[in-house]
Amino acid sequence: MTKEEITEKKKYAGEKELSMKRRDDNHDYTERRMYMITLEVEGRLPLFGRLVGDAFAPAGSADEPRIELTPLGAAVQSEWLGIHSYYPQIDVMAVQMMPDHMHGILFVKARLPLHLGQVISGFKAGCRKEERALAERAAGKAAAKPLPTEK
Repeated sequence: MTKEEITEKKKYAGEKELSMKRRDDNHDYTERRMYMITLEVEGRLPLFGRLVGDAFAPAGSADEPRIELTPLGAAVQSEWLGIHSYYPQIDVMAVQMMPDHMHGILFVKARLPLHLGQVISGFKAGCRKEERALAERAAGKAAAKPLPTEK
């Protein structure tokens, strides 16, 4: 999606509030509860994958619609599923990757020692670390390829 297309769509979306403004000031985000989290890629770029398949194909068929994750999308999904290893008080109930965003459901089964926002910040930091590692590996492969020679 081009910047012009994004700008065009935004004029119909209304005023955007920062995510911190949408949170309930009176809610304790350390307490036992289920939370649905949606995170978007900046600029809504389809960095996590692409949709493939036929929308009319029956479920279970080879052509059923699905997302084909990029290496970054797979790394982000893996980071999400690994939240429990950092915070045993949290069970990861679900994750749904989309090309430009993800949805996840977390069950905080015991009081957290920190705010849920800090957990999500840690998750995002892990994703950035994975993104840098992927970029470094890709750069290393590109440098290792011999340049074509002229004949």
